[in-house]
Amino acid sequence: KGKKGIFPYAFPTKDNLDYDGQVPDYTFFDSDKTSLDEYNKLISKHKSRRWNLKAQTIKYCENDCIVLYKVISTFNEIFFKNFSVRCIRCIRVFTCIK
Repeated sequence: KGKKGIFPYAFPTKDNLDYDGQVPDYTFFDSDKTSLDEYNKLISKHKSRRWNLKAQTIKYCENDCIVLYKVISTFNEIFFKNFSVRCIRCIRVFTCIK
């Protein structure tokens, strides 16, 4: 099971893209997606090291791609099992129809 992790969506601005320091405050995280417990674990993980916005953004995007790949791959396998069609090879829906 893939997990993207947590990210402070409200934190990045054009003025702080090179930020390197403490983990941003909890108010920058979406409380619907990030529990206070998850945030505190992130704080503990970064006590002895700095939090770098660029590195964390890249990591989050890479994890996002991995999760998306797993979803597409699983869907493709289910679709193939039920319809004998590899949907990844179909650029448009009509090319899948025989």
